[in-house]
Amino acid sequence: MTIYFHESYNDTGVEFDTLRKAMRVAEQLRARGTDLVVPDAIAAETAAMVHSPGYIDALITGEPAHLAASQGIGWDERLFEAVCASTGGVVSATDEALQTGAHCGSLSSGLHHARRSAGAGYCTINGLAIAAHLAAQRGASVLILDFDAHCGGGTAELIEGVERIRQIDVSVIAFDTFESNEQSHLTMAGADDYLEQIERALERASAGRTPDVVLYNAGMDPHERAGGIAGIT
Repeated sequence: MTIYFHESYNDTGVEFDTLRKAMRVAEQLRARGTDLVVPDAIAAETAAMVHSPGYIDALITGEPAHLAASQGIGWDERLFEAVCASTGGVVSATDEALQTGAHCGSLSSGLHHARRSAGAGYCTINGLAIAAHLAAQRGASVLILDFDAHCGGGTAELIEGVERIRQIDVSVIAFDTFESNEQSHLTMAGADDYLEQIERALERASAGRTPDVVLYNAGMDPHERAGGIAGIT
């Protein structure tokens, strides 16, 4: 299994756990002898596939300040390059999975709340939506499977109308909720039915056409000790 990561994911003066946790995971993986692969960062033009020019410009220049820091973690002059590197990992993992059929991953985070014209919920660039759009442009069908504790409303917005992309979302916290439709389906679960809802989501994911690639947003925060709700262990 190829895992993409580079220290450039974290090369920013913004001090926030969403940007720092990947480094700690990378250190543990390397200590176990896992080789991590350096991806190519995406260009600003690639980010502009799903984000507005005004938002991209704000991330590069820092102005207007409220837009540059709209994700809630702050801004510095290296932030845009860092999130482009992290997004490059998602794109590289998706490309390799499509080409080889193998499992691939990236130690990227801060993705699914970012919308077209602003960041949100500590998410700056929506790498899930970008990777899905790029794959769809090459004729692939894409399923985004989102088991982060919070809803992926940013992703739902950015894939709307792209027939080759579907999203299935199981969440335990209503932040960034969205209305389910044929393309993006949201299920809210509690501790008493969490595993049941996950099983149903996987059944729904396997119904109909088999996707060419699945992008799994593997949030760990449903766990009761990681910001989720009591009873999910």
